[in-house]
Amino acid sequence: MANASDTDISLRIHALRRARTAGRTGKWQRMAQIAKENRKMADAPREDNDDISPEEAATLIACAYPEHIAAAIDNIGTYRLASGDNIRISHDDSASGHQWLAIASLYSQPGKTGTAFLTAPLDITSVEDCGIISEHDNISWDSKSLSLIMRHERRIGRLLLSSKDLPNADRETIRLIICEAVKKDGLSMFAWNDKELLQLQQRVAAVCRWHPELHMPDISTEHLLQNAHTWLPFYLEQEGKMQTSAQMLKKLDLKEIIWSTIPYDLQTATDRIAPTHIQVPTGSRIRLDYRPGSDMPVLSVRLQECFGMTDTPCVDDGKRPVLMELLSPGFKPVQLTKDLRSFWQSAYFEVRKEMRRRYPKHFWPENPIDAEAVRGTKRKP
Repeated sequence: MANASDTDISLRIHALRRARTAGRTGKWQRMAQIAKENRKMADAPREDNDDISPEEAATLIACAYPEHIAAAIDNIGTYRLASGDNIRISHDDSASGHQWLAIASLYSQPGKTGTAFLTAPLDITSVEDCGIISEHDNISWDSKSLSLIMRHERRIGRLLLSSKDLPNADRETIRLIICEAVKKDGLSMFAWNDKELLQLQQRVAAVCRWHPELHMPDISTEHLLQNAHTWLPFYLEQEGKMQTSAQMLKKLDLKEIIWSTIPYDLQTATDRIAPTHIQVPTGSRIRLDYRPGSDMPVLSVRLQECFGMTDTPCVDDGKRPVLMELLSPGFKPVQLTKDLRSFWQSAYFEVRKEMRRRYPKHFWPENPIDAEAVRGTKRKP
């Protein structure tokens, strides 16, 4: 009698055939009757009571029910079916040591780990000619590794039998897949925190707010992620090589790529209305900082470089003054002002006292409007 706790179907087959040979089918009567009817339909010459190997049983089950082929996913008796569901057998079951099983009887519910009742250890090569193995090229984006998978795979349902690199995947397919992946994983695929790109986005956003009649394009990160197909495909091939991983994509110059999507006339308008730099009396070109939610860009500049500057610089064709963040020689903020002339006439004198105390070797004139701006640290002769 087969051990009721073991799922090996060959034990049941052996018990059935032994009982049938002895003419004492007993509780096997229904199965014996089914077997007799099958022999009659197949015109089999005689009753076959020879032992069948577990491997033979497995091949028969697998070819009849390929969705019940299972592969081990751990060493404690958990298997994944070709259908995609998981089943479990006891770790001390004789079948639990095999990598592949064919399952003749099981209980399973979608999304839950089921139970196998009758199994047979499967030599996966024995089903090569059963017509149940599919082959296809898998070109897909892997969110875990943030890279493109390009493999030729052999599968039975959801189970992978083997795979090998696919060196010559269709480039248009690659472009489509990566652009689609950007919608989900785009924040991790590119260097969105690049300062140059962030400033470009803020400059264009400022022009949008100040001049809606220009109909500036939306280059916000959210919009770009959802519409990668409009700006990314051309740049996915660099020097004949496709950019197929986040490591590669992060090396792309996003600022230049996004800037190139803006029509030339709007590029010119952006540079005029929201310039990147302001030139101060020393000749230095100081970068403007366009900040989210603010209509007043910030000019962080050393106070000494502004000597001789009478009025606050403006953007938007002279209509919008910048916020000046005046800095010490050590580049520490000492004053914020949007009215430089007023600052020279009032608050400057208190600032001058403090600067003379902290930086006695530097030049701090009594009349800053008529003084020459200082770029270095030496006292004016």
